[in-house]
Parts: sequence; structure tokens; C-alpha cells
Amino acid sequence: MGTNYSPRIVTDNLVMCFDAADPKSYPRTGSVWKDRSSKALNATMLASVSFDSANGGSLNFDSSATSYAFTSYDSDFHMDTNSSIEIIFLADDNLSGATDVRQSLWSNKENDSLGVEIGVFDGCGISGGTSAGRRFLMHRQGNCFSAVSNANAFEVGVPIQFVYTRDGSRNEKMYTNGTEISLAVENNHTFAAGSTTSYIGVRGTSLGQKFDGKIYSIKMYTKELSAEEVAQNFNAVRGRYGL
Repeated sequence: MGTNYSPRIVTDNLVMCFDAADPKSYPRTGSVWKDRSSKALNATMLASVSFDSANGGSLNFDSSATSYAFTSYDSDFHMDTNSSIEIIFLADDNLSGATDVRQSLWSNKENDSLGVEIGVFDGCGISGGTSAGRRFLMHRQGNCFSAVSNANAFEVGVPIQFVYTRDGSRNEKMYTNGTEISLAVENNHTFAAGSTTSYIGVRGTSLGQKFDGKIYSIKMYTKELSAEEVAQNFNAVRGRYGL
């Protein structure tokens, strides 16, 4: 498992672990990104995804038609309760200039899907117009969002650790670089289960909202990470990825 850090990352209830900086997860070439969790649900990358050795190693997504990856869906990816997802990424796009400019980092259902998105959105209780960009948005099946951060939650061109957590009552939290951030919207929506495929760098089989930037790692847990555990993961990799 790609967990040989000092201090170690949290491994309890770890059900997904993609790490571009770990040669055992991605050997610097090829179309397979290996899942280092016990699930071993490896991802297949399309032709336009490429490896970048800077800051330990990442996979570059250029928002073109063949720039995404996919893996098999597992029931542990449902994320409705007692769950967490951590994505370390770098965005290349400023994500502004319109009332709906979003990119998908990860999604777990084929079309109108649960997923982690970044960008700008005006509506569904979110205001601020075209300038209120660089938000984190937790999309759900159906209209609107379950949780949305305040605007300007991250910088473009800088690696960042993002974490989203849910407890048993669907209470939601978001963190960046080990610190909890405030939410503009917290709806605690129920998430529908996926079916066959999870996607990285794009939203479902509609292939919309393609990501433009770098993804260093993705981890998922079947538990709510505590603030201490989020900080533990951040401290374990901050030097590796230049966070």
C-alpha cells in the first residue's frame, strides 16, 4: 500500500488510494493507475493523461476529450454517511467569468452524479456572481449541491490538499491543507449509490466538466476523518507535494 510516509497517513477504513508519486501506484508510464488500498480497483487512464515529475509526481489532465481516468465502482464509494475523500490537486484554470464554470475532480456515478467539483456557480442558494469562483462543490444526484465552500477557497497554480467528510448524520465538513474551512451551503443531502464506474477528472459518461490541472493523489475512507486525522495526512505528504 502506498502509505510509507513519516508520519504515516491514516490507513483505518482506507478504501481507495491512488498516489502518482508512488511508483507502485503509477510507474511513470502506461495507462494503469494502481489503487494501493486493499480494494485494488485500478484506474484506466485515457491517452491525454500524462505524468509530471514535479513536486513528487502527479498526473496531468488537460481537459481534452481523452483526458480522464475511470475505475470500477464499489459500494464503499457511496459516501452517504461516515465517509471522507481527500484529493491533492493543482488547478490550472482560474474558473471565473460566468455564473456556472465547474470542473470535476472525481465522480462516482455515470451521469448526474455525486462528485467533487471546483469552480463558480450562482444559484441554489449560492450567490456572488461571476467573480465568486474557486469554490469546492459537493455535487449530488439531482439539482443543486449538498455542500459548497465559500469563494476563493484555493489558489490557482498551487498544490492543495482538499478533504470532505460526512458523519453518521450527514453533517459535512471541508478542509484545505489540514485546516477546516467555512461553508456557504450545507444541505446534508442524501447521496444516491453509484452503479458501475467511478471517474477521475471528468463528470460521468456525459464527459462534461473536464478538469484542467494536476492530480497528485486520491484517498477515500469509510469513516469521517477527524480534524486530527486530516492534519496527520497533510503533515505526512506536505513536503512530498510542496503543499
